[in-house]
Amino acid sequence: MVAARSVIWILVSWILPVATQFYGDFLHGVASGDPFADSVVLWTRVTPRDPRSVSELPVSWEVWPEEGGKARNVTGETSAKKQRDFTVKVEVSALRPGVYYSFRFTSGSAVSPLGRFRLPPAKGAALESLRYAIFSCSNWQWGSFAAYARAAAEELDFWLHLGDFIYEYGSDVYPELDRIARPGLEPAHEIVTLQDYRTRYAVYRTDPDLQTLAAAAPMIPIWDDHEVANDDWMHGAQNHQPATEGDFEARKVAAMQAYHEWMPTRFDPEANSGLMEWRAFHFGDLSTLLVLETRLTARTSQGELTGHDVRRRIKDIIKASGNRSTSSAPWVSPEQWPNSELDVQLKALQAESYQHRSKPEKQLLGSEQLQWIREHVTASSQGGVRWRLIAQQLAQPLAPADFEAAIGHARSNPNTGVRELGDHWASSWDNATVISMAGEPSYVLESLSPWARSQRGHRLNITEGNRENALMALASARYEIPLSYDGWEGYLAERGRFLSAISQGGDPSSTVVYGGGSHKPWGG
Repeated sequence: MVAARSVIWILVSWILPVATQFYGDFLHGVASGDPFADSVVLWTRVTPRDPRSVSELPVSWEVWPEEGGKARNVTGETSAKKQRDFTVKVEVSALRPGVYYSFRFTSGSAVSPLGRFRLPPAKGAALESLRYAIFSCSNWQWGSFAAYARAAAEELDFWLHLGDFIYEYGSDVYPELDRIARPGLEPAHEIVTLQDYRTRYAVYRTDPDLQTLAAAAPMIPIWDDHEVANDDWMHGAQNHQPATEGDFEARKVAAMQAYHEWMPTRFDPEANSGLMEWRAFHFGDLSTLLVLETRLTARTSQGELTGHDVRRRIKDIIKASGNRSTSSAPWVSPEQWPNSELDVQLKALQAESYQHRSKPEKQLLGSEQLQWIREHVTASSQGGVRWRLIAQQLAQPLAPADFEAAIGHARSNPNTGVRELGDHWASSWDNATVISMAGEPSYVLESLSPWARSQRGHRLNITEGNRENALMALASARYEIPLSYDGWEGYLAERGRFLSAISQGGDPSSTVVYGGGSHKPWGG
């Protein structure tokens, strides 16, 4: 009797129309991306009911103008294939600029959420303004992506993601276990294989705020390092160990395949060898957007001198300067640094750092990309376009954080509240850095953090590690020794070539360079 029922069900499902069959769900939302004046990429994923039993699912898509007019509806058929992790990308053309379109996908009886987009005017056409948002460094475990939802409410023309859309680390690495704000990261281990990367993207794409923004406006993305592995370059990465994780090239290919499967880009890794390279987007006569690639195409290794190495060497110099056999003077106090042996060694390290960072053979962009930048900047400027926007993964060189200068600036501020804050932090900084000859058994640091007060009271004990880090930061600022060499500060000659490229053929004051990666907002 059971067998007969099974046969009946199979026969019924065979004759049902496609629209009434259930193949799977649209659990990851929809997205649009890489907008041109007449075309756009639409994206979604169908999560199969039983992924082990199917290799391909039928998918239909539809695009229609929200207010009618001369724009027409566009429809089509495609499929969600197992070999692409059941993701779907459709390049829709013959569209009109400036028109708000809605779109959706269907697969059997399943219907996707609605998405919408508006395409920019053609290059040179009149345009008065742009609304866009910029993101980078989105880490699942640090908490919800509320900023995505906030941006979705802004009626954006597009949004940029400058890289680190995902992080490759295992669930116990970054952040540390006791600081995880959102559980559920999968896989729990560091991602290395194609399936690992696919699973990680699938988790991120379940975030409701990300889905809201992805459906609201076209995305223009570029990767940074964590889409593959921390501090990567052409042929390796700081966070790749060949002995245990295999060939880096295989890992890079797997990571890039998953990236393009899960992103609304025009690049198809099945149809194209190599990497998606730099690309340009035009927004009428208002702006040209150049999206650069600084990681995998031409970057030389940053591993000869790293921020980790420099931090360790600064600490070693400071430790060696004092009498470690006594508790009364374990280090030389900062006021005694000038003209000391410590002063000589830190100046030597600064010179070594600068020489390394200035090597002409170190590159991020490469000669081909630099020439492409020159040509597009020149064409944009000569074509009457008013602004050049350059999106890339890295913040411009940042001076080491100078806490002494910041405190001095605050203490001289005419605003009483700011002066009091400066006095507060001056006391705290002294507690953290001034070495007492009396050998007090404990040191304290005042805290203004409500969280710290609730956990530990107003005063925080300063450990030897705290003081070590404070003195290291002080030395870095005083002697202008950068603590990071992965960004532009590690490639000074290449930065000079980049600035020359964007300055040729136009007014540099009409060029804005956006960078990610620093986990802090900067402007200048």
